[in-house]
Amino acid sequence: MRNEKMVSFVIPVHNVEQYIERCVRSIADQDYKALEILLVENGSSDGSLAACERLAREDARIKVIQSAVTGVSIARNLGIERASGDYLMFADADDWLAQGAVADAVSRLEKSAADVAFFDYFNSLEKTDSSPRPVHLAFPSNQLLDSATALTWMLEGRFYWNVWQTISKRELFASSSVRFPKGIYVGEDLYFTYYLIGAAKQIAFLDKAYYGYYFQRPDSMMAKARTSEAMDKRLRDTWDIQQELWNYTIERFPMQLNTYAAFSARSAFIDLISIGLLNNKSINNKWQVFLEKKFAQYKNSLNYRDLKNWIRIILVKFKLLHIRIFAVLAAKCMRGH
Repeated sequence: MRNEKMVSFVIPVHNVEQYIERCVRSIADQDYKALEILLVENGSSDGSLAACERLAREDARIKVIQSAVTGVSIARNLGIERASGDYLMFADADDWLAQGAVADAVSRLEKSAADVAFFDYFNSLEKTDSSPRPVHLAFPSNQLLDSATALTWMLEGRFYWNVWQTISKRELFASSSVRFPKGIYVGEDLYFTYYLIGAAKQIAFLDKAYYGYYFQRPDSMMAKARTSEAMDKRLRDTWDIQQELWNYTIERFPMQLNTYAAFSARSAFIDLISIGLLNNKSINNKWQVFLEKKFAQYKNSLNYRDLKNWIRIILVKFKLLHIRIFAVLAAKCMRGH
């Protein structure tokens, strides 16, 4: 093994027996060998634990951590606490990593002296899809951004806040309170990445897709979040996080408040679309007025020269969100969030 710095991977494991081996092997088989792979198993009812233990017996770099408390945020926080590497990366157990990802990510951090680096990813429709589709983002691949500028770019949608698109110096977690929020159903990536960027001095980018995201698993958290039963909690979590990040922005990055307000307006619009298409009266009655007020509160921060923003304002103003003929038009406006 070359004199390489250690990279710790944190992977939450919960009922992913059929996916976990592919994920782990895609990391273990990287040409970068100085790895620590932490499988944080929490409350699986299938054979996930046995699969993790088998993989650990085959490779000493793989360690199994058991948590009595379920939850992806709790699992990731436990992995952060147990990690011993110089750098930290994350993966979801039903996804995988392209060859060369770790070596290139480490190289980018070391050559740039950045604290955090983001890389691109690709979508896969099927578990065995051999032709995944890269998601090309507007990465400033040859630039370094300070934390304030990086937050602005992220809020404007130039890159995403998926935690599995990042590599970061582990020392950031020792010198700050950057952790995942407990008890959150969705939105923990936004919360974590916002604070991670806030703790960093410089952020770098790699304009290449390395992470394979299999987004069609029917029992995934994102799939469950689309059901009527989950929508109410999803909305509560979303807006609790929005408020906390708003307060954090006031305290740390006041010059980014207008950008964050525009982000919140787009978020309110997307949630109005979501509850309209769900067509659940109890959800609609509870959240429609709240979201319309949020949109009205922040809409003046939107760029009025952007046609998408004009369409958003018209759809909300004339309450056209729930009419099916406007669904396609509204869906187009959701892009660019």
